[in-house]
Parts: sequence; structure tokens; C-alpha cells
Amino acid sequence: MGCSGCSYKGMSTAVEDTFVGVRFREETNLTLCSTESRIYACGEKVVVDLAGEPTFGKVEQSPMPVFKPCQKAGAKRILRPANDDDVAAHDRKLQRDQSAKLFVHDRAAHRRLLGQALIASVTLGVVLGGVALWAARPILTAIFGDAYAPGTPALLVYWNTWASKL
Repeated sequence: MGCSGCSYKGMSTAVEDTFVGVRFREETNLTLCSTESRIYACGEKVVVDLAGEPTFGKVEQSPMPVFKPCQKAGAKRILRPANDDDVAAHDRKLQRDQSAKLFVHDRAAHRRLLGQALIASVTLGVVLGGVALWAARPILTAIFGDAYAPGTPALLVYWNTWASKL
């Protein structure tokens, strides 16, 4: 949908110091952001209200020319300059994203992880099954009391039936 004129008549389209271009993540386009009369330098790291969430970005163009008055209304608001905690959180997020991206594209690593998980679950099942078989009576009496001790053979029959299917 193109611009067909708007209701923002009379608003200036001059370059102002209250708008800057901010780049988020690896985006190619700059996002127009309102500085609320504060001047930000190129390269300065900022936290912007993007879709209701504080998002880390970097000022790439200051000031940013605004050619259409309607663009000013859609400008994102810069919440504050980024502090050391914001930068550290952003770096951790980039590392997680990079790890996730590498993992998704590395099918061999995914297969290895699946194999390890399968071996771990089978090992855990055998160990816990052996403990349950060996300690069926103490487990039943500890959990339910001495009145349930006669149920031990039923637990062992269930275990033997299940084990015979392997």
C-alpha cells in the first residue's frame, strides 16, 4: 500500500535531531526511532520499545531524515541508552542464537544428541527397573504401609511380564 497523502498536513519533513536510524540484530534496514529530544551519536547502543518489548539496538544514522510526515507517527521510542547489563544480556542472546542456528544446521550433531538421549533413557529405565524389582517389598511398605506388603508379588508379576516381552 503506497502513500496516497495523509492527514499529517503541515508537519515538517526537515531533518531533525529527534529521530535516528537504529539497526536491530542483523536487519538490513534501519528502523526510525524517536529520541525524545536527546541526541544520540552513531554507534551508540540503545534500548528501544519494539513491539512492546525492550530491544537492544545500535544507532547507525544520527540524525535520520524523515521524508514523509506519517513516518514520524510510526517511529519507535528509544527507552534509554544501553548500559553494561544490556550489552551483556545482548551478547548472551547472540551466543544462544548462534548455538541454536549451528545446531539446526548440523544434522550429525542432532543425530548424536538423539542417540545419547536414547541410551540415557534406556540405561535409566533398566537401573530404575532393577531397583524396583530388587526393592519392591520395601518400596510398597514404605509408601503404602505394611497392609500393602502382600501386593509385592503382583508388582513382580507385572515386571516379569513386561520383561519377557523384550
